[in-house]
Amino acid sequence: MNILRPTFRMIYFVLVSYRKRMVKHILYKGTQMNRRSRYQWFLSTLVTIFCGANSKLWTRHIVNYPFEMTGETSKTRHVFSRVHCGLLCEAEQTCNMFEYVDDTGICNVFEGAQQQSGIDRFPNGPRIVFKTQNQTLQGTSDCKMAGYTFFEDGQLCYKTFNDQLTWYNAYDACRSIGARLIVLKHTQQVKHLLTPNPDELSQRFAWVGLTDEETEGKWMNIDGSPFNYSLWPSLQFNNKCSHYGPDPKEADCAHLNSNIQTLSDCHCNITKPYVCELLQ
Repeated sequence: MNILRPTFRMIYFVLVSYRKRMVKHILYKGTQMNRRSRYQWFLSTLVTIFCGANSKLWTRHIVNYPFEMTGETSKTRHVFSRVHCGLLCEAEQTCNMFEYVDDTGICNVFEGAQQQSGIDRFPNGPRIVFKTQNQTLQGTSDCKMAGYTFFEDGQLCYKTFNDQLTWYNAYDACRSIGARLIVLKHTQQVKHLLTPNPDELSQRFAWVGLTDEETEGKWMNIDGSPFNYSLWPSLQFNNKCSHYGPDPKEADCAHLNSNIQTLSDCHCNITKPYVCELLQ
C-alpha cells in the first residue's frame, strides 16, 4: 500500500489541477476549453510530472528575420506543450533553439549554432523561438570569452577584423562565425565606435551593416530597420570614396570614418576592414 501512495498522489494532483484549470478558464475566458485543449493540457501535465520540467533555462525571442535564428531544423513534431517541445530539444546534444507554435502544437527543433542566412522578413509574420542562455550573450564575461569587446554603456559586443574584404564578403564572414556586420542604433554606440582607438587602427575605416543598394538614397540596416540619421554627428553620403569618382550605381555601402568623425559611403567592392557584432 505504501508503494502505491506516490502514484495516487500524482493522480490526485493531476485531477485537482485539471479541475482548477477548467474553473479558471471558465471564469476568465468566458467559455469552456474545447476537447483538444483539455486533451493537450492533460497530456502536457503528465509529461511534466513523469519527465520533469525543462532543465535548461530558455529565453523567449520574437524574430522577424532568418539571420536571427541559429541551427538547422532537425525534426518537426506535434507535441502537447512548450515544455514537451523543450524536452525534445534537450534530448539532442547540439540543440540550442526550438520553436513552438501554440495554435497548432507544432514543435521545430534546431540543431547547431550556425547563424542562418537571409535578410528578408518572414512572409507570414514574426516567429516565436526559445533559445538557451548560451545563445544570447550575457554581459562582459561571455563577450570577452568569445574574443570580442564588450561596451557596457551601449550594450554592444563587437570585434574589428583587419582582413581587407569587400562589403559583401565582410557580410558573409560575420555570418559564418554566428555574428553580423555591426548595426549601430544608439548614440552611445556611435560615439564609442567613432572615437579613434590606437589599438584598433583598422576600425577607423571599417565596413558596417548599412546599405542603400536596394533603393538609391534609402539607407537600411541589414536587420531591415531604417537608418536613423539623427544618431550621427556627420554624414558623408556622396556616392564616392577615395581614388574613385562619383558612381551612384556602386557606392551603396557604408563604412566608419573615425578620423573625421563621420559615416561615409563607398563602392561595395572596395576592400576594407570590418566590424562584426554578436547579438545581445
